[in-house]
Amino acid sequence: MSPSQWRLLVLGVVAWSISPQAVFADESATVQTGATPGTARSIGSPNRGRLENGKKLEACETIHLIRKHRWGLPDLVGLIDRSAKRVADKYAGSVLVVGDLSQKAGGQIRGHGSHKTGRDADIGFYLLRGDKSFVASDFHIIDREGRAKGVKGVRFDTARNWALVESWLSDERATVLHIFVANHLRTRLLAEAQRVRAPAELIEKAAEAMVQPRPGARHDDHFHVRIRCPDGQSDCMNFPVRYTRIARPSPSKQKATKAQTGRAAKASKRPAAKIRPKRPK
Repeated sequence: MSPSQWRLLVLGVVAWSISPQAVFADESATVQTGATPGTARSIGSPNRGRLENGKKLEACETIHLIRKHRWGLPDLVGLIDRSAKRVADKYAGSVLVVGDLSQKAGGQIRGHGSHKTGRDADIGFYLLRGDKSFVASDFHIIDREGRAKGVKGVRFDTARNWALVESWLSDERATVLHIFVANHLRTRLLAEAQRVRAPAELIEKAAEAMVQPRPGARHDDHFHVRIRCPDGQSDCMNFPVRYTRIARPSPSKQKATKAQTGRAAKASKRPAAKIRPKRPK
């Protein structure tokens, strides 16, 4: 066999021995996820997941950023930008205060149970001081009378905040899943929708989207808006993962259990009781 024939034989054996799965590993991974390189992806659930190739929200004349976590899916970033501009077009000089979105790669953010996959954003309320717009440097709790706590003479601007909610729910490029907000503010916003004679379908949609979460997170100082998973992203989960807690006995019950166990152990070591036959009468 000539050297050239021998070389071809060796190459053929090597090629035959390589697993097809190894050759096409990268290709199969792309097919399974349905994503192309560089595509923004929300992976997992809002409270357990990550963000890939997200977009950064930038400050502008209609957006004031007060937190450092500014990354999200392009759908979310675009929604915030468009809604801020729409409200400013309707109410000149309006500036939307924006808190946390997600980290660049998603994951845990201190103080948040969600915000992990680029689909959540904390949005400050539009506020008024007198008849003028008030742009806050932080979120402020709003009481049942619509007054902001900690800042004198500042109140919740119901008209502009309803315009913001309306913009979110009417957006054609992103679909809002939830708007977390305190019940007393939800009631105020729905009343405003009725006052301005918003379409019944929109009011129904707002009533369904706006919810107050668990008691520990009332959201009476900001909106928390969450969008749906983008179409075609099968590894994105719309709803949070829920954990089941294992019930454990209280310390008193644990002690009782140990005591009972001890007595049972002692009892097991005692000799069996002798059964005496009854005497005949």
